[in-house]
Parts: sequence; structure tokens; C-alpha cells
Amino acid sequence: KFWKIRRISRLVNARWRSSVAMDYRCRMLWMLLGVLLIHQTSAQFNMQLCLSCAGGETSCNDERIGAFSCPNASDHCYVRNINGRIDRGCLQNLTNEAERSPCLNEADSSCLTCSGLVCNRAVWPTCHVCQESTDDATCRDGQPGVGAFCGRFSEESGCFERIVNGRVERGCRSDLGEDPCDGNEHCRVCEGSDCNRDAAREFQVTKCVQCKADGTDEDGSCLSGSKAPTNCGGPSDEKCYSRILPGGILERGCQASLTQDEVQNCNGTKCNICQGDGCNRGIFPVDRLTCNQCKSNNSTDCGMGLTDESKTVVCKIFKEHNRCYSRFGPDDHFERGCEADMGLQANACDNVRDCMVCAGKNCNTIAAAQLEQLPKCQRCSSADDHNCDEGSVTPTICGDHLEDACFTRIENGVLERNCLSTLGEAEKAKCDDPADTSCHKCSGQGCNKQEWLKCYQCNSATDKSCSAEQRDNHHSAYCRHQHDEDHCYTRIVDNILVRGCQSDLGEDVDACDDLDDMHCEACDDASCNGISQSKLRNAAVNLAGNLVLMITAAVAVAVRMV
Repeated sequence: KFWKIRRISRLVNARWRSSVAMDYRCRMLWMLLGVLLIHQTSAQFNMQLCLSCAGGETSCNDERIGAFSCPNASDHCYVRNINGRIDRGCLQNLTNEAERSPCLNEADSSCLTCSGLVCNRAVWPTCHVCQESTDDATCRDGQPGVGAFCGRFSEESGCFERIVNGRVERGCRSDLGEDPCDGNEHCRVCEGSDCNRDAAREFQVTKCVQCKADGTDEDGSCLSGSKAPTNCGGPSDEKCYSRILPGGILERGCQASLTQDEVQNCNGTKCNICQGDGCNRGIFPVDRLTCNQCKSNNSTDCGMGLTDESKTVVCKIFKEHNRCYSRFGPDDHFERGCEADMGLQANACDNVRDCMVCAGKNCNTIAAAQLEQLPKCQRCSSADDHNCDEGSVTPTICGDHLEDACFTRIENGVLERNCLSTLGEAEKAKCDDPADTSCHKCSGQGCNKQEWLKCYQCNSATDKSCSAEQRDNHHSAYCRHQHDEDHCYTRIVDNILVRGCQSDLGEDVDACDDLDDMHCEACDDASCNGISQSKLRNAAVNLAGNLVLMITAAVAVAVRMV
């Protein structure tokens, strides 16, 4: 009967091995039948059956392998990992004490024993096992294929993948004897064979400052860069960004939230990508302007001269060439702040009585009383402000120099009004020289308002159109010198018509000396010398005729009275 049972067992196993091509349900029926037969016969004959296979067989980690009877009915089954290979069988078959010892030690999970019928069917866990090194970085990549058998068995241990000191490690949780992710955010534990196959970027947690310095930045920590970094929502390759949005708003975040185009274009002063947890902290851009900020209506010491950084703030709106200001605002309260925070196109000194702007970190330290005493000048150029011609520009503060003065000058054909402190030493010397009438210097609030005469300036010998009437500003230009009694002239000398400024002919020179009215005309309004050559002569003839008529009429009246 014993040999009959052996034949039945082998028949069942043979049936099972030949069922690969059969329908799954049929195979399950065969296996169930085999188990029932084995159980029945083993119980009848008081036998112990164990799954058995030699280490190294590829199918040895499959619970569906064949079962064989043990020599002793009281024997135990075992399953073990021996040198990276799975081995199953009856414990008494391990005759070497060194091999049996781990299986008899309950604390040693490299070998499991059990006493039930074919109880050693447990599938030994497998995980990808590797460690990144300077010579081999493949552990950082996604891991293909099947991993290695874990050194120790645990049904709930799982696999791990983590980054330690910048290097990737993978392995079996059961082999560590501790939580592999304890105190390590760059770590992931998973369940299932070979589940730790992800590329490093998938479990590498990146921490970045994530915020926008707009109305939601109530404490200003986003703007100052002191906000704590938080975990990125997805793989970000340890990279964070800081950038300036349209409108000058600062935004910080994780690279993963940017599009590919945004990543490629993120370079320069307005966008930066950095690597490392929380690397996007700090003020951005690094040279971003800081100014003193306060208002006298809610800060009693705002109007005092500042000597510390107690009122220093980072400007909310980023603008290249931004400025700080100190001023008496529209409500006449003294205030300090960043000009761009009023708007990217704003001028802090528009429509206020006393105001000073400056460029440089925390430069707006001037006291309110000193601000009111600072010299003010018209500051403009005729190249971009037509009010500059008339001297009607609102005077503004020159700077923090109480001894400053104002000037008006012609530079390269352009009228300029400004503060003397804006000029270089050589240019200042011209304005300080009373004999140099190319620059006029004065002292007093807004004193540089005097008009500077413009005349048509041309010569018909070099410009045939000069003889015609001048109606546009093509030939009209500022006189080189400033004289309160200056005139424009049109004169004909040697049949050549010349237009210009009388002051350019020399000091105390009359442009019409030795010329009659048919050959010269002078006037004192801006660009008044536009008369044509023909009208100039006709005007003189008409004037002479009118004089003759007037004289004739006067004589006739005198005769009648006699």
C-alpha cells in the first residue's frame, strides 16, 4: 500500500506538471484532487508530506511544486534562503548540523519550519537590492526584471527604496531589522515582489518654498524669503524655482509645476532654478531693492531722520531701476516707501508738494523737516516734455544737498533744466562762469524757469529752402546763448538770405545795423523770423508807400488849414 500511495502521489505531480497548456480551472481541479489524495493517503498511513525542491531550481519559489513524503511522519517541513537560492524539503533531510541550526532557531528568519501537511508553501519575497556608488549609478534608475531573494523571510516586510547621503539604496525591509524610512523623507516602502523598481526621482521628496508674494502673503515671509519650504506634490528632481511674474509679482515653487517651455526659459535675473531642499529661500532677485516704509499718521517717528533698519521692507513689486521715496503725500502726511509699489509706471513725486526719490537700498532716510528745506528746480528736457520750453514744469527736489542750485542750458540743441548737482565738474564750471551764456545758473525754489529763445536758423547759400517762408520747426532751434533782450532776425546780405539769433552775432550787436527794412527784420517771439525773402522786400516797399501816403495826406491837411 505504501508503494501504491507513492505511485498516486507521483501520478498527481506528473499530471500537474503536464497541465501548463490546460485551462486554468482544469489545473486548479487537478491540484485540488492531488491535495485531497495526498491528505487522504497521508492521514491513512500517518505520513508527513512536504514541498520539496533543490536550491537553484527556478521553480523552487512556486508554491505549486511537487510534494514528497518525509522519512519520518513526525518530521517538519522547511523553506530557506541559502546563498540567494530557495530550498524546500523535509527537515530531517538536512543532515548537516550547520544547515539544520538556523532552521531550529526561531529568531533566525533565513529558514522557516512548520509541522503541517505540505506547510512549506510560502513564497519567499524578492526585492531589488542595490546601492549607488561613484562607480555605478544604475541603482538610481528604474530597475527592470526580477530582483533578488530577501535574506530573511517576513510576510509583511515589503521592499524599500530610499536616498541616504545623496545615494540610492534598495533592498528588503526584513533584512534591515528596523524601519528603513525612519527619519528619512526620501524613502518609500512597498508591498509585493520587486515593487521597489521606481526611478529615484519618484521617491525623492523635494522641499521648496511654495508661495506668491501678492495679497495672500500676509506676513511678508514669501517676499522676504523666510517662509518654510514644504514638500512638492510630485517628482521635482530636487529643483525649485523663483520667478517674477508680469506685474512684478514674486512667485516661488517646485520645478515640477512648470511647463517644459517655462523651465527652458527660466534663466536670467527674473527667473532662477536651483537644486536642493529649500534652495529658493532668501530675497529674489538678490539685488532686489529695499526701502524704508512708514506713514506719519500711524508712525510718530516716521518723519525723523532714520539711522537704523527698523522700517526697512523689501519692495513688493519688482522693477529694474526701482527707487525709494520720501514725500508729503496727497493728504499732506509724510510717508516713505518703494516707488514701484505704487504701480510700475508711477512717479512718486507727481502731484505732491515736497518729494525726493533715490536709488539704493534704504536710501530714503531724510527727515521731513529737511525735505521741506531742500532746493527745488524744474527738471526736464525739451526732447520729451513740451512744457520744458515754457518753463512751466513743477519744481522737484534736487537731492539732499542744501547748497544746490538750478540751471538752464542748451546741450546738443536740446533745452535742459535741472539741478546743478546733476552735472559733472567741467559742466558745472560753465554754469558758474557769468561770461558763459550757454548755461544760466540761479538759486531759489524753481528759479530756472526763464525762457530761452528759439529762432529759424539757416542760410540760403547752403539751403535753397531757406528763402521760402518757414512754417514748421525744421529750421527752428534754440539760440546758443541766453539773453533776456535777444531777437530773431531775417536779413539779406549780398543777395543771400540768413536767419538766426541776434545773440549769436556777438555781444551788443544789432542784426539790422546798416541794413534797410527791405533787407532785414528783427523780432522777439519764438520762431518769429519765418518771413519769406519776397515778403520781406514787399513789406518794405509797402511800408515806404504807406509812409508817402501818410506824408501826402498830412501836407494836404496842412494846406487846407492855411
